[in-house]
Amino acid sequence: MGNHHWQTVCQQAWGQLYPAYLVEEGSWRLLCVNEALRTELGRDPSGELCYRALMGWDHPCTFCPRDMEPGKRCLWEFFDKLKRRQLLICHLSLNAEGRHCRAGMIADMSEMMSLSAQLSGYLALMKQLNAVQAALINGLNDPIHLLLRFLLQRFGGVQASAYCRDRDGGTSSQILTDVDGVPEYCIDVCLPEAEPEEQVALDVLDKQYVFQLQRPGKPELWQEERDFVFGIIRPYLENTALREQLNYENSHDSLTRLGNRSMFARQSQDTFSTLPLVSVIYLDVDGLKHYNDTQGHDMGDRLLRKAARILRDLSSLNVYPYRMGGDEFLLVCPDYDEKAIEALRLRLQDKVEQSNRECPEPVVSFSVGCATGRAPIGLEALVTEADQRMYAQKRAKKNLL
Repeated sequence: MGNHHWQTVCQQAWGQLYPAYLVEEGSWRLLCVNEALRTELGRDPSGELCYRALMGWDHPCTFCPRDMEPGKRCLWEFFDKLKRRQLLICHLSLNAEGRHCRAGMIADMSEMMSLSAQLSGYLALMKQLNAVQAALINGLNDPIHLLLRFLLQRFGGVQASAYCRDRDGGTSSQILTDVDGVPEYCIDVCLPEAEPEEQVALDVLDKQYVFQLQRPGKPELWQEERDFVFGIIRPYLENTALREQLNYENSHDSLTRLGNRSMFARQSQDTFSTLPLVSVIYLDVDGLKHYNDTQGHDMGDRLLRKAARILRDLSSLNVYPYRMGGDEFLLVCPDYDEKAIEALRLRLQDKVEQSNRECPEPVVSFSVGCATGRAPIGLEALVTEADQRMYAQKRAKKNLL
């Protein structure tokens, strides 16, 4: 009987979707195989022993049922240890042209089981990301380092890490979750090696925030998960970074990077409104107009930046520096009484002299006015008083000239 006939019988039994074959009962010789099985084997094994051609064994399969009656169907699973695959096998016993045959079908369930595991993983990931998105929306106004710490807590099982580093390549700090007594920041750490696709890097002012997701071995599935996760969280990180950039620009002077008048007004209502004791120093940079007129505005800007660096160095002393506009600056000093503010004025004078020795041009000098007040005296009244004293000193200097 021709092979075409057996092909027809095999196709009628199983079609072409799964690898299928027709084997003679008792002799176990393959009468034919379908195209799917030929493709899988890379050849046509018709005429060969089924257990040798399909399983690579030298004896009949121990799991294969014997003496199946025509019309009977058997279905079972078998794990092939040699090839590490889970098989679903089905046999249908039939008579074809007086010959007792079996139409067999083999389905490799390994890929399906793997796909099922992947789908379960994706569903779990989606559930996790839904929770992340909800939390991110609730925390849209949080600063970026808090957002990164939250993400670390969510994705800690896949070697998540976040870093903040100077954009000029200087100090790096690792942002950690506050668990087991670990500090929030670990300064001067080296960032681990990571591929560009394993991290989100965001520039915020003079800092760069880096969020990394890594997994040993880098399995293909994890790469897909990571890309999916980054696709979800990247817009939130970028929006947070942009918001912080805009907030900074709205509250800081672009030339000196000190707080501006708007920041002072806001902190007057929030940070300083309930202080029982506060002092202020109002300052005017001497000679700005002279530098602008004789050496150009670039030199005038250098003068202002140099003055701002001197004032910024006082921040560690619980002093808040602001540029109020033009050549005028302000120091707000919580809990400073008259004696403390005089000591600070002298220290400021020492810093000015030191700065001028280290960098002679341009020469910085200030006209200053101090004022101290206790509740319920308002901060605005103190600033006005210090401003008037500053102008009195400035007029006195001009009279000496």
